[in-house]
Order: sequence, then structure tokens, then C-alpha cells
Amino acid sequence: MKLYCTSCNYQFLPKTDKLPNRCPYCDKVGTIEKASQMQDLIDEVSQQDTEKEERNKH
Repeated sequence: MKLYCTSCNYQFLPKTDKLPNRCPYCDKVGTIEKASQMQDLIDEVSQQDTEKEERNKH
């Protein structure tokens, strides 16, 4: 799981499974989020296409 800081955009791999509270680079608190993986984006677009096709059938 890759993480990034929304303040400085620093990307890193955590040393534990726990989401850190502060950025290891800029030291800001509450700015860490999970980075989207390419497969997450592909799955999201596929889901949207499937929903669109279902709506068009009716």
C-alpha cells in the first residue's frame, strides 16, 4: 500500500499496516492518504461503464 501526503505530495511505503498520523517528510498532521493504484482506477471506470450500459437498456 503506497501512501502520499496531500500537503507536500510526498509518496512513501509505510513501515506498518497502520496509517501514520503525520507526514515523514513535511511533518504535517492529518495529511496522509492512500494513493490510488492503477487497478483501482480501471475498476472504477469499468463499473461506471457497466452502470451506464444498464441505464441505457431500460
